[in-house]
Amino acid sequence: MVSTAHAENVSEPVSTEPVITPLVSWWGCDWHGQADYPHVTNNEASVHGYWVKDGGDCPATGTVTVELQALGCSQFGCTWITQETDRAPDVKPGSGTGRWATPHKACANNNSTGWRGRVDTALKDFYDPFGWEDGPAKDLNCSPA
Repeated sequence: MVSTAHAENVSEPVSTEPVITPLVSWWGCDWHGQADYPHVTNNEASVHGYWVKDGGDCPATGTVTVELQALGCSQFGCTWITQETDRAPDVKPGSGTGRWATPHKACANNNSTGWRGRVDTALKDFYDPFGWEDGPAKDLNCSPA
């Protein structure tokens, strides 16, 4: 015999409001990728990218991928163009030597050009819901070669 449910037998939900749970509660770790200001050293533009632990129980290391981008413009407008990419595997959170990826691009001349870094962090054996995070833009006297 098949029983049928009747609306009058179903209790009302306690609340119809959505439940919002912080990401740190869902995944146990909250982090973000970060880039410093682009700079010129030895006639090359470069930027440092790293990851920062914001809270929770995070893996000890992650792979940081950084794109160094220059602003390219035409009669149709301007867009960021990736010049170089660097990847640093198995790095601990925080900035400093051995904890960041640093792409470099030679300067063709001293024309002022906008530069920025983009960072993507993939923590070891951890779900990665995030994409690229854009760092601060800065004009440098360095046009990409």
